[in-house]
Amino acid sequence: MSSGFFVPGVDSKYNTKEIRESMLKPDKAKIDSSVKKLEGLEQEKRAWQMINKKISTLNSLARQITSINSPFNHMSGNSSNDDVISVSARYGAKNETYKIDINQVAGSDVFLSANFKQKEINIPTGDYVFLVGNKEIKIRNNGDIESLVKDINNRGKGFLSAKIVKSDSAGNSRLILRSLKEGADNKLIMKDNALKLAKQIGILSELTTNFSPNLTEIIDSQQNSGNRISLDKNDLVLEPLSEIAISIPDNIEISNRSKIKFEIKYYDTDDKGILNEIVFNPGEATFEGAKVEGEDSIINLEPDHKLPLKEKKYIQMNMIKIQSGTDSLELPPINVTSDFEKVEVEIGSLLDLKEINIENKVNNKVFVVRNIEIFDPKNRDGYLPINAKSFAENAKVKFDGVDVERDSNIINDLIPNVTLNLKQASDDTVVVRVEPDYEGIKKLLLDFLIAYNEVLAEINIVSLNESSLEGQKSDLLEEWSYLSEEEKEEAYKNLGILRSELALQNLKSRLESIMFNSYRTNDPNFSIINQIGVFTNSISSSGGLSRYLKLDEKKFNEIIQSNISSVKELFAVDFNDDRIYDDGLAKMIGDYLSLLISAGGFVYNKIRSYDLRIPNQKNVVEDYRKKYEERENKVEGELNTLDFTVKRMKEQEEILKSLNLQRQNR
Repeated sequence: MSSGFFVPGVDSKYNTKEIRESMLKPDKAKIDSSVKKLEGLEQEKRAWQMINKKISTLNSLARQITSINSPFNHMSGNSSNDDVISVSARYGAKNETYKIDINQVAGSDVFLSANFKQKEINIPTGDYVFLVGNKEIKIRNNGDIESLVKDINNRGKGFLSAKIVKSDSAGNSRLILRSLKEGADNKLIMKDNALKLAKQIGILSELTTNFSPNLTEIIDSQQNSGNRISLDKNDLVLEPLSEIAISIPDNIEISNRSKIKFEIKYYDTDDKGILNEIVFNPGEATFEGAKVEGEDSIINLEPDHKLPLKEKKYIQMNMIKIQSGTDSLELPPINVTSDFEKVEVEIGSLLDLKEINIENKVNNKVFVVRNIEIFDPKNRDGYLPINAKSFAENAKVKFDGVDVERDSNIINDLIPNVTLNLKQASDDTVVVRVEPDYEGIKKLLLDFLIAYNEVLAEINIVSLNESSLEGQKSDLLEEWSYLSEEEKEEAYKNLGILRSELALQNLKSRLESIMFNSYRTNDPNFSIINQIGVFTNSISSSGGLSRYLKLDEKKFNEIIQSNISSVKELFAVDFNDDRIYDDGLAKMIGDYLSLLISAGGFVYNKIRSYDLRIPNQKNVVEDYRKKYEERENKVEGELNTLDFTVKRMKEQEEILKSLNLQRQNR
């Protein structure tokens, strides 16, 4: 009788595991196949997303080249001395060079008080009035200097600030009043209690620095047959070879800042230059023996009567002489015109000044002078600041040889679309250059060319044929030198993954066609990209995959510097000046790529298609896994049943053995 009964492969002894795996193998294969397909779809989507990213970068750079904010439209302002003047240019500025002399920067009034004990000082109660130019700041105060400072800062925002500073270790303080507006017209004037306080704490003195001479008295005392001077409606008339002497009163404080100002014009002795009336004589008439004589008709011209335009005439004259008790000095010549113009002349060369002479030294011209005033430009409404850190002054600039004044150190109206920021006066001429943003242009174009190469490289990566894949890996590795290790790893995963997409080859061919096409510019020497130092090998290192762009950096830089307008036209040109580009390399690439990646475009739709395919494939995987689980449970059940059956058979075998033994023993 057999020594044992078994069913082959039922338990470990009988290969139960192999039976189980064999029974589930077809179902497991379906799961593996569907998962592999899912992973392939996900990798394909990532490949398309990378292509989309590279194309989007290239498209963005092409759009930047053709936008109004392109560096081609930006101008760069450069100064030969940034410590004296800085420059910024805006869209529309012209490529020009200027010479500028900064004789004086604009300033604002900043006045300091003398030392005072803050706890001991008593200030007036009532209204405090401060003027900054035409702006009035009125404050009511109860006699507390700290609250006055606070109110000045609150109500004077943008015009006036104040603060109290500790000036020494002895407990003294000083008040600082600062005008926040530059320019000669923005003088800080104090009135009412503000004036009282300014005099009390030593901000202002009561020195008299300004006066206007009494011309009537002077003419009465100096007029004679040899010195023909007169008044005509308050205007001083200096006939040929005449003069007027203005004595300086003893109470007038003359400093090296003192000036005389007046308005002056001239006319020739045979032409008074002013037509006030028209005289018409009708003649006489006789009627029936009676004779009638006509009277002159006088037509007075109204003040607004417009005379025929006459050419303004200029002459230059030495007219002003200053005298002290011992010395005299003839001042530089002044310009005089046939119409009234203001003149200011510095007279502070002699500090012990006693007299100012205005002389007509010619015998064929008459000079008319009005509004004469001797003044100190630092005077504030009759009072002189004692401790001033700066004064309200205009900026004085010589711009390409022309003297100009501005009330601010930020000047926007000298050079169109250019801002000059004056920092300090200088004896040296500053050269200001407004030129294209060469560095910005070079960087943008280089980024554009690099982005183009990266698009081609990405297409090459996903399009490699399987038959040539192994032989080209080393060449591709060399071309991928710009990639990070992580990017290289992703690139290897994408090798040849979209080799069946013929549209990618068409895309690459179209890009190469646009890049190497010729374009119409205003310079016949610039029509293709290699004329600016960009070239390509006809066969790439990877066996002719693509014509990557390379750069002759020296030639590229030279062309950018010497012919920027033609370079711009090569990339984007506007034929009809409507500020819409009509042609050009960047214009064509931007137009083409925008269609690919925008909604409804080829690349856009490709990526969207995976948004449907991948979820569907995930469902397939899930279905196979569920079926596998069901099959696995069924197989386990069948094997368990088989195992139970085997055990029962073994039990029956033991019973049979026992019965057989009993029979033998009988």
